[in-house]
Amino acid sequence: MAKTEPRTLSGFMELLPNEQILFNQMKEIIENTYKKFGFLPLDTPVIELSEVLLAKAGGETEKQIYRFNKGDNDLSLRFDLTVPLSKYVAKNYGSQITLEKMANDLGVSKYVLSRMFAKTFHCNFSKYVNGVRLNNAVTELENSQDSITNICLNCGFESQRTFNRVFKDRYKLTPREYRKKMECVDNRSDSGCQLSL
Repeated sequence: MAKTEPRTLSGFMELLPNEQILFNQMKEIIENTYKKFGFLPLDTPVIELSEVLLAKAGGETEKQIYRFNKGDNDLSLRFDLTVPLSKYVAKNYGSQITLEKMANDLGVSKYVLSRMFAKTFHCNFSKYVNGVRLNNAVTELENSQDSITNICLNCGFESQRTFNRVFKDRYKLTPREYRKKMECVDNRSDSGCQLSL
């Protein structure tokens, strides 16, 4: 399994908080200049009535939006906000990210974010983050000689105990057993290697 390297596509921009502050300052200068010449600002909401977003598109667009009900309203989150979720986790899985911090960094409510994970990724925030961490841990176990403790910490797990539990839940092996099994697969001619654990 290849290690996922998050990257921004050519022609697109992604800014972290310090960069966003600088961007906002530059944007404000540009906006004020336009206002001086009679231009009016326009902004669209992050959450729309589903009928507005689907009015002319439907089909493929419906697959790309996060849809939920609030009271009697059928609402949708613009689909361009679902990508930042996975990119944010891919960039920050090695640190102690929380739903609250992510929501704050992305400028959305933690409740909306929580529902997005449930509906878009079919799991809760914690399970999604741990899945990304496990994918990267497996890559490290297979391709490096780094200690299991270092891999655990580099992938953002708070403790080796948590890492072992989550790893075993998914792979039915401990990280140490998994590494040994992968070494056996790579060295099949080694007569001292037994694949069944």
